[in-house]
Formats: sequence, C-alpha cells, structure tokens
Amino acid sequence: MVEPCQAIPHKNVLILGKTGAGKSYVGNLLLGRPAFLSSDDFGSVPQSCHLEMARDPQTGVELSVIDTCGFLDISLSSEQVRTTISQFAAPAGIHAIVVVVRAGRFGQPDIDALVAITTSFGADVWKHAVIIFNQCSKTREEIMELTQPASLAGYIRQWTAAGAAIFTVPSCTAEVDVEQHAAHEDVQAIKEHIAQRTTVYSYRQFEEERERLQARAQTALEAITTRGPKQRMRDANQQLLDGVVLEDVWEEEANRIKLEDEEARELEGRLRQTEAQAGEARQQRQQAESAARQAAQQAQEDRERCRHAEAEAREQQQRARNATDLARQAEQRMAEVEGEMAQARARHSAAVDGGGEEPDPQIRIPGPVWIGVAVVLVCLALRRWLDAR
Repeated sequence: MVEPCQAIPHKNVLILGKTGAGKSYVGNLLLGRPAFLSSDDFGSVPQSCHLEMARDPQTGVELSVIDTCGFLDISLSSEQVRTTISQFAAPAGIHAIVVVVRAGRFGQPDIDALVAITTSFGADVWKHAVIIFNQCSKTREEIMELTQPASLAGYIRQWTAAGAAIFTVPSCTAEVDVEQHAAHEDVQAIKEHIAQRTTVYSYRQFEEERERLQARAQTALEAITTRGPKQRMRDANQQLLDGVVLEDVWEEEANRIKLEDEEARELEGRLRQTEAQAGEARQQRQQAESAARQAAQQAQEDRERCRHAEAEAREQQQRARNATDLARQAEQRMAEVEGEMAQARARHSAAVDGGGEEPDPQIRIPGPVWIGVAVVLVCLALRRWLDAR
C-alpha cells in the first residue's frame, strides 16, 4: 500500500544491507560527513541502529539517515528491528529504503539479505527502495543492462519491475574523501531522487505485514497435530518471522511439513489399530489361558475323584475278600457241624442196636452248632449282597 505524504523538506532514509556492503559509507555520503563508523575502520562497530541528520545544501532537504547495523546479519532480533522502525519511522514514515549491495561480491549472503528484507517488510517494500551498488566501476545504465551473473540480473529485473530505483556510487574508503565524494554526481543523483519522493513506507505497513505473517504462521502451526512435524513447523515459522526465508520458500516447506504430518497421522492411526488388535489378541490369550486353567482344574478334580473311586473300589474288594474268607470259614464250620451230627447219629444207631436204654427220640443238637449255622447263613447273605453291587 502506497501512502501519500506532504511535500516537506525532510526525508527519513533507512539503510539496509549485509555487513561489509558499505551501509555506513553510503550513509556518510548522503550526510556529506563521516557520521557513521564503518566496519572497515579499526575498533568495534556498534551492533545497533542509530540516526544521524544533515541538510543537503544542493536540494535543501534535511535527511534523517538510519543505519541498521547488524539487522541483515541476524545479530538484531525481530523485536529490536520492530522497535527501531517504530522509533525512527513513526509517525512520518520512511521515504526511502536504501539497500546497499557491494559491487563484485554478489553471492548467497547478498541473496539472503534480500530475502530478509522482503520477508520482514513485505513485497511492497521495493516500491520505496533505492538500490545502491557501492564501490562500483560501472554506470547506472550498465548495471541495468547486466546479464551476468544471472542471479543478480534476475534481481535487477525484479527490483525495477516493483518500482525500485537503481544507482551506483564510486569507490571510497578514507574518511577524508567522504566530503569530496559526497559531491559526486552519482551521489547527488541519489539525493535528488530521495528529495523528490512523495510516498512513504509507514510503520503501520510494517506492523500489518508482521501481523499477516504471524497469523499465517499460526494457522499453519495449528493445522499440524503430530509432535515431530509440529516442531519443524515452529522452526520454519521462526525463520519466516526472522526474515531468514522468503514467504514462498516458507510455503513450500510448510506444505512438505503438512504432508509429513498427514503421513504421521496415518501412521499413528495404523499404530493405534495395531495396538487395538494386539489388545484384543492379549484379551483372547488371557481368556484362553483362563479356560486352560479351568480345564486343568477340572482335570485335577476328575483325577481326585478317580483316585477316591479307586480307593473305594479297593476297599470294597477288601471287604469282598474278607466276606469270602468268612464264608469259607462258615462253610468249614458247617462241615464240622455236619460231621458232629453224623457222629451223633452213629452213636444213636449203635445205642439202638446194642439193646440198651431207650434213647431219647429227639436228638438234641448242641448250641454251638446253631451258632455256626447262623454265622454261615449271614456270611452267605453278605456275599450275595456284595456280588450284587
């Protein structure tokens, strides 16, 4: 979104670029004095953002130049960048976002820096961008016609299509030459371009872009349910919000993570199904083991009953043998009784034949004989009873 602003003799300039690109040097050229400490100088370079102001005698415009030390090298956190933009850009906004590229050194670090700018500020940032090739021996027209390297030529086409302006500045590293080089026609062309700008990049745009990215990252994170892909999505979201990757690169990674999450959910579903089947198998095994224990217990009880039956049978057999012995004894006693009776009858006959006293017509059978007969009868009855069982 491009917001109009009043034509006032004051412009806010935000300088971006990786360490070593020459941000401080370009800032000093715009101010016309050595205000910022360069990374090429001896001593430590403050890893923070700070502002210097100066009025350009040619255009009459007062410039507020903001040097962002460490921003594109991730030594400043996203919150520090947000604070810097809110302090220096609000409420007037930023009239020109100067992106410094070191000529002859365009490689992956420069690409990463451009990615961070686009991700942090949004695609509309290039409408307000001024691309400066530092320490460049080529003219602006020659830079616009570059075809090699292909990556740089591609970015130049993207920048110009988005509305960015492209400039070059000559080589200069010594502070004593800053004022002299600040009057160079290429530097004056940059100042005149900035002075003529009538639109700003506002802090509200920066916040809206930030909120949009946060909302999109949160939506993508909430769609992930499994632990591993969820952590990878958190890492990808952090890279997006830190400006490490472009949004389309993040989107490709988010889609890959989403597919991994779907595969993980499907795998978890199969795992749960397998666990359920294993649980059913364990339950069936437990039931089988319980039935086996019951069968074993029943078999033990059956064996106990068999042992009791065998013992009872042996006891009955012993009683039968005892009864048989008693029967034999009774039979033997019966034979003895019959012998005694035969002897008695013989004595009786002898007495009758000898002419002696008249014998008693009733032969008295002794008491023990009756007892023996009774015993024999009882034994015979007991034996028939046992045989019947």
